Amino acid sequence: MAGGFVGGVGLLASMVFWRKLPASRYFVARPLPFTPAGLAALRQAVVTVWRDPGLPWLFAMAFVLMGCFVSLYNYIGFYLEAPPFGLSPSVIGLIFTLYLVGVVSSVTSGHLAQRFGRSRAMLGLTGAMLCGLVLTLFHTLPVVIVGAILFTFSFFGGHAIASGWVGQRSGQAKALAAAFYMSSYYVGSSLIGSTSGLFWASGHWAGVVGVLAVTLVVGLAVIRFRLARLPG
Repeated sequence: MAGGFVGGVGLLASMVFWRKLPASRYFVARPLPFTPAGLAALRQAVVTVWRDPGLPWLFAMAFVLMGCFVSLYNYIGFYLEAPPFGLSPSVIGLIFTLYLVGVVSSVTSGHLAQRFGRSRAMLGLTGAMLCGLVLTLFHTLPVVIVGAILFTFSFFGGHAIASGWVGQRSGQAKALAAAFYMSSYYVGSSLIGSTSGLFWASGHWAGVVGVLAVTLVVGLAVIRFRLARLPG
């Protein structure tokens, strides 16, 4: 019943989106990649995207940010059902309402990027994710919730800046660059989201926090030593 309801809502939303979406502007049709001209154009676009000094590192940040975000929500439920919390599944399910802070953080991140620059804003937000992650180690429910809120807020903010930055840098290859970004985003959720489960098996929540902390430190290094060199 839940699957049917969600599917119905998705179908209705897609129909409304299709009817209300305004006509494309500044769109230039290109040959499909099944033709020699289209294949050559695609090859050139791929080379352009991956030779850019910033785009591959933004794809790496998508991998890191989404991987860590999914991992936290994959395993925090097991953490909260165990002592000293002992929460029921229905109460634990409410933690996903914290996603709503993404509505606020996406707007706030834009202001931060304008004021401090994209790289500095991303550095601060990724650092805030790390701080929120550490707060979840405390065996006090309000502190864990605050940590999860800070982590979630910072993730959505960092993702908004990174994805916007991809669009700004990609020029005529916006669709392709966005595709690489989203692919990196979901590959990160799959690989880090599942691999961190091995650390849950061996070290429980502290093990998950440890591997995610290391991953976020790698992300901070990418921002500091690669993205910070880019204009804007």
